Amino acid sequence: YGIFYMGKEWCPKCGKETTLILAQTPLELNAASPELEQYEEAAAKRLGTLMTKCEWKEHELGSASFKLHQCDHCSAEHRVRRESPQSEFRPCSKCNCRALATQSETLKPAGPYTDGLARTSSVCKFCHYSTEATHVIPKLEEKANTKSKHQGSFGGGQTSGGGAGSSW
Repeated sequence: YGIFYMGKEWCPKCGKETTLILAQTPLELNAASPELEQYEEAAAKRLGTLMTKCEWKEHELGSASFKLHQCDHCSAEHRVRRESPQSEFRPCSKCNCRALATQSETLKPAGPYTDGLARTSSVCKFCHYSTEATHVIPKLEEKANTKSKHQGSFGGGQTSGGGAGSSW
């Protein structure tokens, strides 16, 4: 995980603009100096003290990313949490950590005349809560016939502009 330094947020304490001092996102840095590495290490430790165990798990799974901001006015530090919309993990109904992985399997496929059956299993990678449910897969509908039994013909009549006409 890399670190980058840009962006503005608003301080929840005083409402003034803040400066991003650390962001943990899947971003690689091209160049690193010893001073930058020391700063990153110190800032990462500071961000770590502000994150819960659940947030560390979300960070590890990539279901959320975190940024540390410092207020330019009152010097307060706060973290900003952003959920990853492309993550496969969802919030757990027990612990609310975004670490719930869901998997579905078809037990019996649906046919044209019979319903099918599927099982959905979910496991939280943080609190280990698990749930399993089965549900019905509706039977397949017959494909609509492209031709009707009583297909009629209306002929190929033509219409032309017509309208009311008169001559003088």
